[in-house]
Amino acid sequence: RFEKPDPVCFVSRETMLKRLQSYIYSLVEYMYSENYARTVYAWDVVNEAFEDDGTPRKSLFYQIHGTDYIPLAFQYAHEADPNAELYYNDFSMYKAKKVEGVANYFRPLINAGVPVHAIGLQGHMILDDKATILPGYDHALSVIEGLGVKSFYSELDLTVLPNPYGFSGANVSDRFTYTPDKDPYKNGLTKEREAEIAAFWVDFYKLMLKHKDNVIRLGFWCTNDANSWRND
Repeated sequence: RFEKPDPVCFVSRETMLKRLQSYIYSLVEYMYSENYARTVYAWDVVNEAFEDDGTPRKSLFYQIHGTDYIPLAFQYAHEADPNAELYYNDFSMYKAKKVEGVANYFRPLINAGVPVHAIGLQGHMILDDKATILPGYDHALSVIEGLGVKSFYSELDLTVLPNPYGFSGANVSDRFTYTPDKDPYKNGLTKEREAEIAAFWVDFYKLMLKHKDNVIRLGFWCTNDANSWRND
């Protein structure tokens, strides 16, 4: 029997911030224990805080504290690990409204000295969207560079399956009802599709070379796109 869940009971702003600070301090202390001493040089401090239209995500953090929790998280991380680089990270950053919304939010924080050292683009890419993805990332990398901080890719992968509903980002709960037209490569990719993939990556790396003075790292989601969360 389905039962309606109890309504969310929010803690106070003060309690939320104490928990946030305690979590960050405890995690840094644990990672710098004798088992992990100095293996961490950077932290992803805040992740996925904005919608595709550039507005703040209405997370529980936001509902309790607005967007003020974001600079406070960076402050706590810097206090806990003053020598580490501190990053913000988000998906769909090839979309102009998204990256401009993120940039407009972080610009005054960065100018005020909040320790944000880089902004990450997750990079879950869809081959059939190549006409918009590459120009979109070109724009996004230029916008981030204009903030005076570095950029990086944290979760690169390339989806070759059709995307009939226009999904983007990294929502692993996205599912299609199985039909052959939505999974046409059961027996492997065609030579034509392989050529498309190769050409896409060549163009992607040319874009990275264009922005090589600003892009500090390319991190991949998995070792093989065939086993990625969308293609599998």
